[in-house]
Amino acid sequence: MEKFIEYLDNSISLLRKVDHMTYITYPLLKDKHLVFKMLNEIYISLLGIINALLQYEYYYKRISLSQDSKQNFQIFKNKCALRYGMTDNMHTETVTLDKIKEYLALSKLILKKAEARIRVR
Repeated sequence: MEKFIEYLDNSISLLRKVDHMTYITYPLLKDKHLVFKMLNEIYISLLGIINALLQYEYYYKRISLSQDSKQNFQIFKNKCALRYGMTDNMHTETVTLDKIKEYLALSKLILKKAEARIRVR
């Protein structure tokens, strides 16, 4: 199995967990530690999606990757994000359950775009 498929599958799994925590677990428990866990899982999932897209683009020789993760992120921002219709619209602000739901929805949208592009081939 290709690396980009593994990254994508892992991100899907993480977002499903966050979805469950957001809509089922958190409303029942109201534990602030869950908020941090949800945000962390969204972050890890987004990193996985970015890695999947980078690996996919590298596989098809559209980009070259470096050993430096910061440089690879710049490649993603400058080349891949534009190709997939993603913009830099997330800012630091107070986190509420509604914000987590927004981040989760945004993460799912990014995942769908990545999955549509990768799984089609």
